[in-house]
Formats: sequence, C-alpha cells, structure tokens
Amino acid sequence: MEKAKSILLIGSSKTGKTNFGAKLYGYLRQKEGQLILNKSPDNISLFEEALNKLNQGLLPSHTSTETYQNMALSVTLAGKSMALVWPDYGGEQIQQILERRQVNSNWQQRVAEAEGWLFFIRLEQLRDYNDILSRPIGDLVRTPDETDNVEVKWSEQAHFIELLQILLFTKGIETIKKVKKPVLGIILSCWDELDGLKENVQPTELLRQRTPLLSEFVNAIWEKEAHFVMGLSSLGKSLKTDQEDEEYIEIGPEEFGYVIRQNGTKSHDLTLPIVELIQRIV
Repeated sequence: MEKAKSILLIGSSKTGKTNFGAKLYGYLRQKEGQLILNKSPDNISLFEEALNKLNQGLLPSHTSTETYQNMALSVTLAGKSMALVWPDYGGEQIQQILERRQVNSNWQQRVAEAEGWLFFIRLEQLRDYNDILSRPIGDLVRTPDETDNVEVKWSEQAHFIELLQILLFTKGIETIKKVKKPVLGIILSCWDELDGLKENVQPTELLRQRTPLLSEFVNAIWEKEAHFVMGLSSLGKSLKTDQEDEEYIEIGPEEFGYVIRQNGTKSHDLTLPIVELIQRIV
C-alpha cells in the first residue's frame, strides 16, 4: 500500500501555486523525470480548468477565495511508490490567517498532516521599504505634520516570518532546537519576471539579497538539511487572460517552464522541487 506524503503549499494570491500544480500534472503525464506518475487520478477537476486554459495559450484564472481542494497523485520516486497529496486554495486565505491571527480547524488539520511545506514567494510583488540600511537617515526623517495619519505597514518579510511562526505554533513545533520537520522549500516563483540577474545566480543568494530578514530567520530556525531554495517559472513566459499565445498552442504547454536549481543552473524538469522536498522528508 502506498504511503501518503502530504505537502502544504504556502503562498498568497498570484504567487503561482495553481499554475505550478497544473503544469506539474501536465508534465508528469507527458514526460519522464525523477518523479513518475503511476496512473491518472480519478478526479482532475482541481487542475482541469487551468490545463484547458494553458492548452489555449491563455493564463489560467485566479483560484477563488473559498476554494480548498486536495488531489492524490500516485507517483514513484527512486523505485518507491507513494501517494502525493496535492492541495490548492485561494491565496486570500493566507492573508486571512495573518489578519485574524487565527488558524481555522480545516487549516489546522492541513498543517498537522503536512510533512513538507513549499513556500511560494513572488519577488516582483514585494514592495521596497526605505530604512537606515538602504538610505541615509536624513532622507528618512519627517516632520510631525508629515507623520500625522500615516499608516505604518509591515514589510512582506515581516509577514512571511509571522506566517511561518503561526504555522509552526499550529503544528506544535518548538523552536528551542532547530526544526527538522516539516521540511521547508522556498520557491521563488515567476522567475521569468526577474530582469538583470547575473548568470547562474543561486536562488539562496537571491533570497538573501532581496529578503535578508526572512533568509536569516529560516537559517536560524531550520536545520541546514531541512530547508532549501529554488527558482521556478511554471509557465516559462508571460501569458495573458484574453490573448492566445500561438507558440504555446503550437508547441504545447508541457514544453514550457523551468526550475532554477540550488546551484543556479536551469532544468526543464518541473518535478525537481517536489523531488527535493520528498528526498529531505524520507
């Protein structure tokens, strides 16, 4: 009997969770990588709409806020068969957890069952915040009139850290010692959006450059072998919701998309983040 490996995808809206799931399933059907699909699942409704859109060369629609579904994929890795429980949900649910500082019973179960977490971060969505490290302090000083009624917003880095702390607490994980499980994979999604990157830049280094606070937090809390960082472009290029991409239609969606390995090299094997996660879990 296959042993189920439950993973939790963590990411707010428009970070590419659904696109990755749909492309991964499409890739497994068409390609042979390290992760092999044993059989088609009984119900593919989770990704059916997204796959149809991609086959038309269109950008899939956003997952609705209320959605939370699971799909079990029967896969083989290194000769071992397992059932990979794959979730999809509306990214607004993450924001609700942060705003309410509460985790509902459904999410509590999902967090408790997951042995690995894939944390999606879309770097191009992050706002830049001025601080004394990036600008002279004189440029940041404001008069009392300028500071009246100004809403102070947390940086995304602070939100990321708070979210991870909430989920660790929900799972009953103490951080007195470094965390071994759940394994944490940080996925820098929509990599094709990132311009001006030097050749073979390592995702770990890019995370440290763009989100140093988050990078330090993860290194301080998780064991070295219990976390990793990869880049990901599920679609391989930008698509539009209302204009078909002829190249996508002609060549096929499964030929697009790539992963940036930890050493900075590119691979078109979209299963690599899952393979890395599973290998660190077992």
